[in-house]
Amino acid sequence: MRRPCPPVTTGGHGRSASRAPAAVGYLLAFALLARTLKSMSVGTAYAIWAGAGTAVIAAIGMVFLGESASALKILGVLLVTAGVVVLNLGGATH
Repeated sequence: MRRPCPPVTTGGHGRSASRAPAAVGYLLAFALLARTLKSMSVGTAYAIWAGAGTAVIAAIGMVFLGESASALKILGVLLVTAGVVVLNLGGATH
């Protein structure tokens, strides 16, 4: 029978230390999105933001976090990337 691992504790310091960079990241992302909306329609900007974010997170998982990198998964990331490129080429301005 396996013994459970003891819980990892940070002494309460880990939570606040990780919240500040996350909050800055979110503020920066929304500020850049708001700036982009001055020259691009909302639907196109959101589709690019969501697609690019999905592709980047999937790639990070495969490259740095040891997730499986099957041919189908790589094809999916390439298709999402191609979709973002097509949205940019297909008249992403107002």
